[in-house]
Amino acid sequence: MGLFSNNKKLCPICGSPTPRLLATVVDDQPLCKACAAKIDLPDGSLANMSIEAFRNYLDFYEENRPLREQFTQTEQFSFGFFSGGILLDTEHRLLRLKYGDGAFAFTAENFACFRIYEDGRLLMEGKTGSLDLYRSEVPAILKKLAPKVLTYLREKREYERFEELERMLEKNGDSSSTRRLRRSEPRFDEPAPVRQFELEIQLRHPYWGSFRQKISAPVFMHDEPNLDDYKRDYEQKVTELHTLAVNLMKILDPSAPEHRNVGGTDSEKQPQTRPQPAPQTDTVTELKRYKELLDAGILSEEEFTAKKKQLLGI
Repeated sequence: MGLFSNNKKLCPICGSPTPRLLATVVDDQPLCKACAAKIDLPDGSLANMSIEAFRNYLDFYEENRPLREQFTQTEQFSFGFFSGGILLDTEHRLLRLKYGDGAFAFTAENFACFRIYEDGRLLMEGKTGSLDLYRSEVPAILKKLAPKVLTYLREKREYERFEELERMLEKNGDSSSTRRLRRSEPRFDEPAPVRQFELEIQLRHPYWGSFRQKISAPVFMHDEPNLDDYKRDYEQKVTELHTLAVNLMKILDPSAPEHRNVGGTDSEKQPQTRPQPAPQTDTVTELKRYKELLDAGILSEEEFTAKKKQLLGI
């Protein structure tokens, strides 16, 4: 049978013709588009499913039809571009784990609990009886990063001044001074305070045991780190996640209280470490560099004097 033959394989479920290309397959048999459209299963579930097991699934899916038809969206949370999202019907206490009318409508009885993590650390947990908000390590991380950011930005500004001096010296044909002043550009390689969040939903359901989805964290600008901007973006993201948690609790347990600042963090239990001093540099060489900057008009007399006192420990 050729690719362009009029004879198509028939669906083992309903007997309808199946697509010649990219057909959904169960037990090595292609499904028609109508039957394939009824699949709302975790990734990989079809791989070991027999035709008989798939028929049982379709019966269960049909039993869910009244709830799908009843579902009226009141809230949604997007996971980002091309990552989908979840839909909530807080009025009827129903939940969908993906967009589309064909997705299962899960009831409060199907909903066991949920957790929200930041880099694997528990941030929020909802269960019957309470919504717990855990202390984040991010404030402590930002506090530790602050002196490192200041040092990096100071070194970067000095590097940019030396680069400007290089350009001026090159313009005047002083290549020997340029070689003497050349230095490597400083880098800020500290990891972002949070690389990603993650939502976990535990279910009581024949076909869905759990659902996990990664959620992007705010971008940390390594070339020009600004902790105030990052803190603002982080707090905005956590507020969005808290709103999601509150709405999920309207399905799971609407009367449950909220508990804030639950538990401690490892960073709070550990003694603060003293910042390591920066490696010493050749004082004479540094003074010559700053004198070059002064003569070029890049540093003021006051700035040069301050740098000189700093280097000499005065």
